[in-house]
Amino acid sequence: MTPTVVTADTSAEAPPRGRPPWRWVAATAVVTAIVVVLAGLGITYWARTPKAFGPVEGATTFDPVPVGTTYLAGDIVGPTHPVHLLSVEPNIVENSAIAIVDVVLCTARSQEPLGAVKGSLATWCRTVRAPRGTYQRFRGGSAYGHEFLVVVVRTYAPGVVKIHGVRVRYRDGLRVGDEITGTDVTLTAA
Repeated sequence: MTPTVVTADTSAEAPPRGRPPWRWVAATAVVTAIVVVLAGLGITYWARTPKAFGPVEGATTFDPVPVGTTYLAGDIVGPTHPVHLLSVEPNIVENSAIAIVDVVLCTARSQEPLGAVKGSLATWCRTVRAPRGTYQRFRGGSAYGHEFLVVVVRTYAPGVVKIHGVRVRYRDGLRVGDEITGTDVTLTAA
């Protein structure tokens, strides 16, 4: 019996071992770059758009009011979870009444939002503090102690004051938000 020898067909050349073809390297680099850019954009969008507050809704009109009277508009209810207020300022559209407009954080004496009233903050709020430029925790809604943002308007001349909500900049965990929320307020002083 003679041994059988099996030989491999060497007519077809095996691909060279070494660097992969340049097309695969280029395609891999392009796909990796696209994935990294999209992931970065997605994370940035997620971090910059928390939307903890609602949109500007409703309108409050004080018409006509005597010059020198203080009016309060407190329909701005915050989120149901704590956020850190970084800045809060009124979004003033018109101020021909030479009014001082401010936003304060009011711990209400009742469980209901303040609404729109004439008078002193002491009548409606147990405590008042300035939310601007601080990292105070704002707890909106009845589950967290009845704290509300209140717009305070005091006119010093005849004219009109128009406010399109308040601009709130806040931190919600890792996310930073910047929103206009609250109520439109129009006050005509005579």
